[in-house]
Amino acid sequence: MLITFLRANVKTIAYVVLVGFLSTYFFCPGCFSSANQFVKIGLFTSLIWVFCWMGNAFLSEWIDSKISWVDSPSRRFVVGIIVAISYTVGIVFLLLNVFEWIFKLDIGDGLYGTLYFSVAITIVISLFMEGRSFLNNWRLAALDAERLQKENA
Repeated sequence: MLITFLRANVKTIAYVVLVGFLSTYFFCPGCFSSANQFVKIGLFTSLIWVFCWMGNAFLSEWIDSKISWVDSPSRRFVVGIIVAISYTVGIVFLLLNVFEWIFKLDIGDGLYGTLYFSVAITIVISLFMEGRSFLNNWRLAALDAERLQKENA
């Protein structure tokens, strides 16, 4: 399931990596002193974007398969938001530790800023995607009900 998901989203992953490097360049011009430092920080930012975006999208699809929007929309919404925030915090801490260990990249005081920013973006995007998913499932349920009414008539 994960491999199929990744294959279907290769183009999106490439765009997200590009956004990661662009956001590094525009939002943190003082964060790097050399091209090498820019590549490290750009890669770090890109991986946060990729893992947060694609990981949360994958988890949302997985939760959709376990909890129906039609049967229990409130439960599905709450579980989706809790899972998205928990996953984001975990993956950001993991990436921070990996980059500090492998590349000797010292985030220092930027740790909490990176974490807060990542969680804030995740909440905004998750709320949008959860609302979109709810409305799509609601529309499908309404179409099924209409089809059944026509068949019964």
